[in-house]
Amino acid sequence: MLTLPPWLQRQTQGVVNCYACQKLVSITAPTCTHCGSQQPGLWGYGRHFRKFHHQGGFLALITWGCVALYLLTLLVNVRGVRTEMPLEILVPDTSSLLMFGATGEIPLFTLHRWWTLLTAAWLHGHVFHLGFNLGWIRYLMPLALDFYGAARLVVLYTGSAIVAALLSSVVAHYGSGLPPLLQGAYISVGASGALFGLFGALVAHGRQTGSKALEETMALYAGLGFILGFTLGSVDNWAHLGGFLGGFALAYVPGLRSRQPQRLYEVVLALVCLGATALSLVVSVLHWWWIQ
Repeated sequence: MLTLPPWLQRQTQGVVNCYACQKLVSITAPTCTHCGSQQPGLWGYGRHFRKFHHQGGFLALITWGCVALYLLTLLVNVRGVRTEMPLEILVPDTSSLLMFGATGEIPLFTLHRWWTLLTAAWLHGHVFHLGFNLGWIRYLMPLALDFYGAARLVVLYTGSAIVAALLSSVVAHYGSGLPPLLQGAYISVGASGALFGLFGALVAHGRQTGSKALEETMALYAGLGFILGFTLGSVDNWAHLGGFLGGFALAYVPGLRSRQPQRLYEVVLALVCLGATALSLVVSVLHWWWIQ
């Protein structure tokens, strides 16, 4: 008999914690008797969602996903791996990054690979780039998870990454006459746009709840990040700005505000974000093979 892996196995009887109010409810109940949320057991996958939330599932997914994709970009063209600066160690070949979904003006406007708005945040340009971004994400994400919940966190992170990539690519396409320091990216990878989205969302949470310490601390970190970006080479500053603005704006969308019970549509939207990202990675590789 074929046995499904644990994460695909549904609970069909007993009780589960409602994903919205966390109170016990029958797994078969169509509506939570405590808060009125629809499908409180998430069709039998409520326990998996609870583990995803409380065990930092999205953080683990980002960490291992980024590491795995970085290694893949190195392995598909080992001869193209290079070191360009003291900090830029083990830089994947540009074609490898494009294969797995690098974004920017060229992928979007020349190659018309619009799905790379979803994939680029999972790719990185060198070891320091990967370690720096993941270090900050591991610091910020538990805070954002506590304030927003797992489903909203996925939506905020994904939305910020999209806005970051789009703004940088549009500036590069239409602002070619700008000074080099103010131009967008022709090819861009990295989670820093989504990372700045977490800064923006946390600043918004501080403003909404009156937590001046949180608001000022996150704004200070983001400001230092902008300054650092302008002092280092090969940094996509427009993506940082787009990510920050995207995270800040999304945090004011009524359905995504912090400190509210999570709703069914938010869980579904988070699943759509994760599914669309995974599909975009597959499409990116297949399309690259097709056009070569």
